[in-house]
Amino acid sequence: MFTPQKIIVLAITLVAVWLVWRVIERRNAAKVGKDQASPKMGQKAGHEEPVDLVQCSQCGNWTEGPCNRPGCLNKG
Repeated sequence: MFTPQKIIVLAITLVAVWLVWRVIERRNAAKVGKDQASPKMGQKAGHEEPVDLVQCSQCGNWTEGPCNRPGCLNKG
């Protein structure tokens, strides 16, 4: 039958298995997070905010503000 000693051993075993499972899951999550957090060209890791671009009426260049393309007549 179930004695108090067996119940305690079972509880300790379950807690130990649960703690090991948490450690493994954290390692896997950190590994996946590193793979996804590697910055792409021109981006900072974890910062993927949209940017409003404006097309220059003279040369057609897309920029965030005034056209900075060399040779463009529209500088402002």
